[in-house]
Amino acid sequence: MSKKLLFISLFFLSLIISYWTYMEIFFFYTPSIFRELYTYFFGEYWVTPTCIVIMTIFLCTFLYQLITKRFEYIWIKSFYSLYLVLLFYFLLLKSVGIRGLELNLFSFFSDIINGDSFIVFINILMFIPLGILF
Repeated sequence: MSKKLLFISLFFLSLIISYWTYMEIFFFYTPSIFRELYTYFFGEYWVTPTCIVIMTIFLCTFLYQLITKRFEYIWIKSFYSLYLVLLFYFLLLKSVGIRGLELNLFSFFSDIINGDSFIVFINILMFIPLGILF
């Protein structure tokens, strides 16, 4: 199979997976996470395609490099750069003026009991790439 055909097929597969993941899991959380982008100027139209395209690009390149068993240093560096920017935003800037800093380390038990286990899952999932880096 040629490399172009492989990349194109992986792109469409990644697009389908990213679209489904975003619409089924992340769609209802984006207005609360990116509320600064839901303004009159941006509207809510550009948030969804931007998230889906970013997810598609990173998933497609990851799958392509995984299949060809050749990881490019520039993609690893760009993945971790985007990851660190998003991690900084989610940890420090998302809830400025709303909740402040949560110092209770075991508050995730109350979140699981109250039925909001998605937040706990995403919080754990956010730190997996940081563990892989070191």
